[in-house]
Amino acid sequence: MKFTAFLLVFSLVGNFSSAVISPFIVGGQYAKNGQFPYMVSLGNINVPGAHGCGGGILNQRWILSAAHCFILTPPSIILATVGAVERVNGVSYRIIRIVNHPRFVPNIIPFYSSNWHDIAVIKTEVNSF
Repeated sequence: MKFTAFLLVFSLVGNFSSAVISPFIVGGQYAKNGQFPYMVSLGNINVPGAHGCGGGILNQRWILSAAHCFILTPPSIILATVGAVERVNGVSYRIIRIVNHPRFVPNIIPFYSSNWHDIAVIKTEVNSF
């Protein structure tokens, strides 16, 4: 009886772990080049092609994003990339300043930040967009 129960539990766990994990949004669609020109991919300058957070272009120098993306992250290692659907062939710009909402309370525990006032603007090194 114990062996049968063990096999049943083991087979259920095996089924759950064999699920295919998709890197895409469920029901999402592929974007075309130039379809979303205001979108920005924010990544680490030391990890080519890496995407950490998204943002939106506000004007020639400023991007709107979430403040939790920049907890313990200096502006010098952030790269803003535009015009790239596949994270390649885009144009990248260095970041020189991050301004979080003054009432945002960061939490250094990964993935556990308050959603209150979770907004930031970041400034590019040169007129970019």
